[in-house]
Amino acid sequence: MYTCTRADSRTPLTTLMHNEILGRAKNMAKMIKLSKQRISQLLESKLQEAVRNDGVDVGDTQLSKALSQTMKDNMPEVNNKFALGSFGRPFWDEQTQAMNTRGIR
Repeated sequence: MYTCTRADSRTPLTTLMHNEILGRAKNMAKMIKLSKQRISQLLESKLQEAVRNDGVDVGDTQLSKALSQTMKDNMPEVNNKFALGSFGRPFWDEQTQAMNTRGIR
């Protein structure tokens, strides 16, 4: 059963007292937090499902070698497209460094 209170969401803010507005704001903040948590949980489950259904094992040696060769083949193009200081350059540099140090770790 629904009980209507003075601070009900349908009540105009101009008719509420200061403490009632604060109460409504707290309720809304709580609802937003719970909604964000639920969205995060749903997204996580969808990502896990996508990885389970469409994921590729990157530990595969053949795949790793093919990826390394692809990175080496495309390095000049990437260096031209992503100059030093550009948005994509740090990602590329990290991946190149990881590829070169893979056997050392």
